Amino acid sequence: MTLAEIDALARFIGCFDKLVLVQRVADMTLKLTLAQCQNPSLCATLQGAKSFDVYLAMTRGKSFAYTTQDLQKPPQDQATLKDSKPESLSPKRYNAPFDVALSRLNRSKILSATLYDDDRILRLELLQQGSYKQSITFLQCEFTGKHTNAIILTHEQIIIDALRHISQAQSHRQVKVGYPLAKIPKNPKKPAPQCAPLALESIPKLLLQAHNLEQSKALESLRHSLLSHYTRTKARLQALLDTLPKETALLQESRTLNHQASLLLSHLHTLSPYQSHATITDNGTLYHINLPASKTPQEAINKLFSTSKKLAQKARNIHKEATNLEEKIAFLDKELAFIARADKLDTLAILAPKKIEKRQKPSNDQVYVIFIQGVKISIGRNERENIKLLESARADDLWMHIRDIPSSHLIIHCGKNALAESIIYKAGEILLGVSGLKQGDFLVDYTKRKFVKITSGACVIFSKHQSLRYRV
Repeated sequence: MTLAEIDALARFIGCFDKLVLVQRVADMTLKLTLAQCQNPSLCATLQGAKSFDVYLAMTRGKSFAYTTQDLQKPPQDQATLKDSKPESLSPKRYNAPFDVALSRLNRSKILSATLYDDDRILRLELLQQGSYKQSITFLQCEFTGKHTNAIILTHEQIIIDALRHISQAQSHRQVKVGYPLAKIPKNPKKPAPQCAPLALESIPKLLLQAHNLEQSKALESLRHSLLSHYTRTKARLQALLDTLPKETALLQESRTLNHQASLLLSHLHTLSPYQSHATITDNGTLYHINLPASKTPQEAINKLFSTSKKLAQKARNIHKEATNLEEKIAFLDKELAFIARADKLDTLAILAPKKIEKRQKPSNDQVYVIFIQGVKISIGRNERENIKLLESARADDLWMHIRDIPSSHLIIHCGKNALAESIIYKAGEILLGVSGLKQGDFLVDYTKRKFVKITSGACVIFSKHQSLRYRV
């Protein structure tokens, strides 16, 4: 952002009297909900909206402000809102010390919003009023390249917390809780000539344009990344399917080993310890048999019988493994189609595979797992996984299924914790997406797992449910 844009943003925020909500909605993005506009001309531009959301993307080197609030669209009525949840959701829920400190700024009075130190720094002076005391706190958002940060300060310029903590080893300007914050060194270059100030009425449109441009870039970038990832996963599963041995070949190999072990057993007296190869004549036929490494001939023969038995068992079950791989590939095809047509960045972010830290062990989940604001969501990819989900879910977990359509079962692992409606709605949206349904209107039913009864396989009956309406 340029100096003029941040100055205009400061003047825009300064027109509001209340900071209703400030929270982190992505790793490096803050959401500010402003209310009680005091500027008559700006109020007219906002078309009577009671609040306005400003997002501050604090990614180092790519920081900017935006909004998702399109004032040109007519407001939706309550009936429409019930069936469409525009709220953007992240895979994670943020509860770090910085987020706790941010939450204390909710419902603050905005005393001032200024361009601090004639630099690309937005500083909000906020008043928190309690029953017995009041205090002044600064929220300082620095759009300054390598120093990009969001810092909460006391009235005495002492750091309460920050989005990024910087030690003295990392920079001469440390950002450490409990220490005073030094000013950013001035740029030695000659400052650019000042432009005419931007009109306040134009700020909402400029913020929306910034969002649409960045959203389009991020959406296509993430879409390309996910399509590449899941295409590679599909190719790996297809390679496994293609290399699965045939049932007839496994049975033939099992019979051969069993016959060899029987021959060796009948000529046990001719074998020696640690022998690795045997030549046996039976009914005029010469057999060359390789023995597995063993201390005694009897142990080698037992190993051959054991291997023969395992191959016969594998032959009987190889169709199950093939079916499992085919069903996972079919699920991936639906997911790839969903990713290709998804037009919401938060949906793609939820579908992104979870990164595993080095100290963490890979998950052994046998079902498809995603997270919405830190809440675990499991989806069955076939009947076997659906049955496993139903059997392993806790009584107070939420169960979801598309009405009157054979499809995946979904479990929201929430236990007795209350869930926001937006999380439930987004889970249903993703369930529809990965089910590969064509265009149309659909209902998704949900209820607690304890009200779902398995009749046979993954077929169930349920009660005390609620429904969500979607249009695909």
